[in-house]
Amino acid sequence: MSCGGLYACKTAAMFPDYIDVLYLDAPVMNLLSCPCDLGIAKSNLFDEYYRVMQVSKSELLSYRENPIDKMYILLKNDIPVVMVAGGSDIIVPYEENGAILEKFYKENGGRIKVYIKPECGHHPHGLEDFKTAVDEVEKFSMENAK
Repeated sequence: MSCGGLYACKTAAMFPDYIDVLYLDAPVMNLLSCPCDLGIAKSNLFDEYYRVMQVSKSELLSYRENPIDKMYILLKNDIPVVMVAGGSDIIVPYEENGAILEKFYKENGGRIKVYIKPECGHHPHGLEDFKTAVDEVEKFSMENAK
């Protein structure tokens, strides 16, 4: 969820043989969006990010380890994605994060299922009927087992 999207995508790109399916929920895919707020995001998280990571916005402009930079590895290894996002999320806007992955996967034949909660912000995470996403994850996992 959220910042966990950074780690989930990075781990899947590093160890694709160990990943059947990625479940991403309001994932940070682009650090220039969140925490940098260089687009439409309004996270106000950059000061905290800088305090911990000691990486400036200038340095992040040339950073090539964002999840959006790893999409081709996920696709090349046929890692399906189940993604949930809030359509009104201003902390991790879908347009600057998950939508980039969705578009890339759809244009390149990747397997992806996206659930947008139109009136939802960044929270609460998940779907009200969580079984819907679980069923999709299981379906993709079973396809990979064949």
